Amino acid sequence: MPFLEAMKSHFLTFAPKVAVGLVTFLIFWLTASIAHRIVRTIAEKTKIQSNAVTLVGRLVYWLMLVIGAVFALGFSGVNVGSLIAGFGLAGLALGVALQATVANMFSGALIMCYQPFVQGDRIRVQNNEGNVAEINLRYTLLREGTSSIFVPNSSFFTNPFVVLQKG
Repeated sequence: MPFLEAMKSHFLTFAPKVAVGLVTFLIFWLTASIAHRIVRTIAEKTKIQSNAVTLVGRLVYWLMLVIGAVFALGFSGVNVGSLIAGFGLAGLALGVALQATVANMFSGALIMCYQPFVQGDRIRVQNNEGNVAEINLRYTLLREGTSSIFVPNSSFFTNPFVVLQKG
């Protein structure tokens, strides 16, 4: 019976902390959902491409959930200092390893937001010319006759490009 008494004592000690952590995470989850809806509502009233809206909405949502999880763990009694340091190191390692991919993704998001060209426009970048068939986070797809040309989005920020004809 001493084992059951010890379990009961530990449960009564940690249950309130876990409850506070769960309530904290629930609050952050609700806040993330509301923030996601606000981003979508604002975007619908402006002329931002749906891809950019989806990207920003998901970033806001997941960022709020991660922050909420860290706070919830902290309120539950977990030492989050080492967890945050681990996130920092992991972010640094991923940033170095995925530098080109991240550059293309940020460039793609900027292209979607600022819209220097849109689907249907005819553009030339470096030695590539064609009609814009698709713009996504990593590349822009140009079509020229039967050829498909995949241009990394970071090329549009490191090289001059010309919009030859608006679609």
